[in-house]
Amino acid sequence: MLAANVIAWRPFAVGVALVASTVCSARAGEFRSNWAKTPDRVWIGPDWRANGVEDWRIHDGRLECVQPGVRTAFLATRTLEGSFQLSVRTGMLGKPDTLDKRGFTGFFFSNMGKDDYKTEDLPRSATSLKTFLAGLDGEGRLMVFWVRDAVVLSKKRLARHENEDIRLEFRAVPVGKGYSLEFAAFDHKTGKLLDRLPLDGDDEYSAELPKPIDGEFPAEALNGYVALAAWSPSATDGGKPRTPVRHWYRDFKLSGENVEVHHERRHDPLPPKSGTGTRPR
Repeated sequence: MLAANVIAWRPFAVGVALVASTVCSARAGEFRSNWAKTPDRVWIGPDWRANGVEDWRIHDGRLECVQPGVRTAFLATRTLEGSFQLSVRTGMLGKPDTLDKRGFTGFFFSNMGKDDYKTEDLPRSATSLKTFLAGLDGEGRLMVFWVRDAVVLSKKRLARHENEDIRLEFRAVPVGKGYSLEFAAFDHKTGKLLDRLPLDGDDEYSAELPKPIDGEFPAEALNGYVALAAWSPSATDGGKPRTPVRHWYRDFKLSGENVEVHHERRHDPLPPKSGTGTRPR
């Protein structure tokens, strides 16, 4: 099973204190976004690397992915190690024509190279053996996905709508040579638990897909970078024009005693290409 020692679910909070324009750091490894106090702009902040740059923006106090396709925003100034906790609020931009199970919003983990932080597309490939996802699929089901061996998918579908405000919370605790994992979704406005995804190999949740890995989840997929990921088919995918699903994010939080800090990787806004007035991708 994915996590033999997962304890009974309980909501968790990531405690942080604001000390800079985009960073909260009550302790060295803690981080909190500050998009709520950031003016509208394309550049999403000195701690992040967006793929592609012009496909993300800060608008109305939140981070928005304004284009369909495979898009990621990596937190370049932190790398994960040991136990850690993550949370983020997310929802849909506008009202799509239809919901597509191929969509995704949530966390994307990659250890493709801790020194490769300047690459805008750090994972290079969504099928890498070193990537792991935990989020909400396009039909409103919690999912955990590791391309090498395992998929765990909840059978419960959350009612998705344009005014949704879902808080995703993820926790990883070292157990033996791997991790014990917890993942859940809450209604941010009411605090109600919407769904919890058991990561213990329960066939009720994994019968339709490959069975989870025996034992604890391997640490190799979680020790590295974390990103926010927004994936959706394009407006013309499948030959039928439609309004694509896009996503927004608020209140990204990370904490962990062994989270590594890399302040030297903070960067200024990318300059426009000469003569074009646009930012490079």
